[in-house]
Amino acid sequence: MTKSLLNVCVLALLGFWLYQLFQPNSELVNSDRAKDTTSETWLSDESSSPVRDNNFVCDGRRYCSEMRSLDEAIFFIKNCPNTQMDGDGDGRPCENDSRFE
Repeated sequence: MTKSLLNVCVLALLGFWLYQLFQPNSELVNSDRAKDTTSETWLSDESSSPVRDNNFVCDGRRYCSEMRSLDEAIFFIKNCPNTQMDGDGDGRPCENDSRFE
């Protein structure tokens, strides 16, 4: 009984050691992910559609109430992610905003 218990303990320790040996280092994985995110952001700024044009810049604004002109709203729906300005999907933003009629 003692010999089989000793064998089980040795196998468990060996298994744990092998498990630890082949696990990726969490610090390295997290730092690699941070590097990837940074490079993706940098690449997306350079390789995607323009984020700066006619003095307009994608800066996180999403709604008609945040726009200063219809031209700015058009720029945002064409170039910036997650905008909420074209409810019917016809490509014309802020149709119900009386400032832009």
